[in-house]
Amino acid sequence: ACNYGGKEYKQNETWSDGCTFICVCTDAMNGLYQCKEKCPKWDLPDVCHWNPAPPGKCCRQPECPPPYVITGYPDN
Repeated sequence: ACNYGGKEYKQNETWSDGCTFICVCTDAMNGLYQCKEKCPKWDLPDVCHWNPAPPGKCCRQPECPPPYVITGYPDN
């Protein structure tokens, strides 16, 4: 099992560490896991800005005027 924050996770099980990380147990036999930042840090074009995170979500959302479109940003 993977131990993280006093909890045990099974092989391929995923969990969140608040709004900071999202983790997966990659090798339960050896207790190995990988975590990545829940909210990517992107550099937006100057004409764009960040909106606060929606209620119940962690990540602020990018917003740009037309014709700019931001795709692929997670809705976490």
